[in-house]
Amino acid sequence: MHRVAHHLQVHAVSAASNERDAYARSAFNRYYYDLFLLVRSMLIFLDSEKYSSLSHSDYPNVLKKIAKYFQKEKEQARRSGDVPLETMLQLAISASKALASLMEKAYSVRIVADYNPEESVNFVSDKRFSLKKIEITDAHNWRTDVETWIRNIKQAWRQINV
Repeated sequence: MHRVAHHLQVHAVSAASNERDAYARSAFNRYYYDLFLLVRSMLIFLDSEKYSSLSHSDYPNVLKKIAKYFQKEKEQARRSGDVPLETMLQLAISASKALASLMEKAYSVRIVADYNPEESVNFVSDKRFSLKKIEITDAHNWRTDVETWIRNIKQAWRQINV
């Protein structure tokens, strides 16, 4: 999905002026779905029965609940003096919150890209554009952060759910 998004991104800047907007919107859409599928896979890993049929808009709230769960576990680790687990859980808390925030932002730009054609894509240079003040380069880079956050969340989850 990420490669498809990047292809659309590159094509958007080289397309004819009457096609640029459509390709740019499609690039944002595909970057969102790349992110969504990564997070969905992680949530299914955590609890397939509970998380396999969530709607897109539920993802940020679920991630915030997971952060709260990690916070509770972190307090228990602190009380028992398990510093390595406490550190691991702090990383997972930060990752869960950051992922929730990114999911909200990415979902909102995806909605605009798909359903609000009156809100124009801003082509700021020969190679860059933005939508809802989100630069395409940022969307392109979502995957790198997300993969790190998912590793932190899964590691902590495995540690406390053995």
